Amino acid sequence: MRKLFIFTSILILLIISSCQQGPGEEVLGTDFKNNYIGEVVIDLIPLMPPEKVHEDSDFRVGTYIRNQGGYKATNVELTLVGFDEDQFYYGLNNGKQYFDFAETLKTIGTLEGKRLENSQGDFDRVEYLGRTKTLPEGQEQISFNYGLILNYHYSNELVQEICINPKFYDVSSVGCQSHNVDGQDVRLEDGISLIGQGSPLGVKEMEVVIHPGDKPTLEVRFDVKNLGQGIAKNIQLNLGQLITKPMKCEVKQKNFRDEQEATIVCNFNLNDQSSYTAPVYLKFEYDYELTMPFPFNFVE
Repeated sequence: MRKLFIFTSILILLIISSCQQGPGEEVLGTDFKNNYIGEVVIDLIPLMPPEKVHEDSDFRVGTYIRNQGGYKATNVELTLVGFDEDQFYYGLNNGKQYFDFAETLKTIGTLEGKRLENSQGDFDRVEYLGRTKTLPEGQEQISFNYGLILNYHYSNELVQEICINPKFYDVSSVGCQSHNVDGQDVRLEDGISLIGQGSPLGVKEMEVVIHPGDKPTLEVRFDVKNLGQGIAKNIQLNLGQLITKPMKCEVKQKNFRDEQEATIVCNFNLNDQSSYTAPVYLKFEYDYELTMPFPFNFVE
């Protein structure tokens, strides 16, 4: 009887706990690497700095750096820019360490992404201590935008089921079928639209092409696009494979810095004429930079 009472009490506690879970806190069954765009974001802490900062006054610039994506962010760094030396103290003053060119760069290191055990993702709090000087003679206020520049290294993974049918032209062929023919090549999957993979740089669309013949080959083209708020740089391909077998892949990123779009082309030699569906896996890494402007009002 006592065991039954304990079991019933635990069950009630679990039910209450699940009912009290707030919006956006559901964890079970959540895929943090599919069908959404996630990135590392900058959230300014209220009143850091205040709406107006007076002459000869201390103030703080405070922010939370939050990883809202599905992957680990490494080499995370935050840089503060935009505060003029003529109007703000830099270095040691009255026993306090204010803005320093070395100190405006804050190294955060690593922030884990959203995952089952932490559906909100990791975050870190960063603060800068500043102090205003005296306004130039005749001026009552100076308003400007300062900037926070966030740099980090990130990755992306995609798993997509595709149709492989080298015998498309054989009327007796069974299995998955293509739906678009281009000359002698068979476009088995033409323009598969994708939402995102929990990363700012994501595969937006992919295309599967079969080059038929005695030795048919598979070509998969991944259209990669910057879906976030910042600038992506330097795509590094980690792996492309069909089921568990590696594909030969190449990143075509000419003018990527300006256009923020690239294409990853993967090829694979098919050893038989079978028709089947199989998963394609792609993983790549890149550097990302996000710059956010914020207002500052310097008054008498």
